[in-house]
Amino acid sequence: MPFQHLDTGELTSLDMEPSKMKTSQIPISLKGTQVPELEHLSYDLWELRVSVRLEDNRLAYVVFSDSIGHRMLDEGDLTEYWDPDTRSEGWLWRIEEGGWLEECAKQGKFLIHGDSACEFMVLGSNDCVNVIALSPPQVYTPKGSA
Repeated sequence: MPFQHLDTGELTSLDMEPSKMKTSQIPISLKGTQVPELEHLSYDLWELRVSVRLEDNRLAYVVFSDSIGHRMLDEGDLTEYWDPDTRSEGWLWRIEEGGWLEECAKQGKFLIHGDSACEFMVLGSNDCVNVIALSPPQVYTPKGSA
C-alpha cells in the first residue's frame, strides 16, 4: 500500500516483508495468570509509567526509566503479535524480532541508539503498550495496594 512522505511528497510502497515475530516473557514476581487491565499511562522526562490493574484488583506499576518511544494500541490492531507459535506466556514481553523496533529500524528511525535499544510490550485486556527502551522495566505494587 503506497503512502506519501510528508517532507518530500514522494510516494513510496511499504512492501517490506515483515520478520517472523519472536517474543520472550519477562519474569515478574507478581501472582496471577490473567492479562491485566491497563489503567493509566504517564510520561515525563524521567520515566514512562504504565499502571495496570491485576486480577486480584491490586494496582501494579511497570516503569521504564530510559524509554525512547512508546505507543498504545487496541490489541485488535496488533494481530501480528498473537500468533500462537510466537506468543510468549505472561503479560510483559521482550520483543526479540519482528516488532515495532525492527519496523522502525527498516525505516531509518531510532538509529542514534544502535543495537542498545530493545522493544518491550505490556499486554492489557483491551489495550497494549509497546515501548522502545534501553533497559527492561521495573515492576512493583505501590504501598497500600496489596
